[in-house]
Amino acid sequence: GALPDVEAPLLDEESCTSWIAMLARARMILIYFFGKGQGLLEISPSDEVVELSTEPGTLVVLTPGLAHRHISTRAMFAVKSWALDPSPSRTRGWTGALATTFGTLSPAAQSLQRWSEERVKELAEDEEVHVSRGWQRMLRHCYFRADH
Repeated sequence: GALPDVEAPLLDEESCTSWIAMLARARMILIYFFGKGQGLLEISPSDEVVELSTEPGTLVVLTPGLAHRHISTRAMFAVKSWALDPSPSRTRGWTGALATTFGTLSPAAQSLQRWSEERVKELAEDEEVHVSRGWQRMLRHCYFRADH
């Protein structure tokens, strides 16, 4: 089956915006393995898992939409780098990072976008909202209330 879920760190509004902006521009992921020993890279393009053996000096290039994880000894390390498109043009108003005017979002970016939409709904019900200016604009744009 697909890769099992792992416990993710807590997400806040600013890190969500930052990750969406980065993932919306991601075109390739480069992973370079070094150190001692061997490892196993699990890649999940769909419901199946493909396993690749890794050793020092291995370079793997992936598309951003592929779920992946690496299992190895403590003596093996990996460096991950993202190849990004230039900053996309953005629509006027709210966060911009959530409103790119072109491109298809990866599954990870789509998941973050859904999280941000749910978070905006939660914030709309809160009388005392303490978020960044960008999130305040998005909140007003999505849930304008005439009584304020």
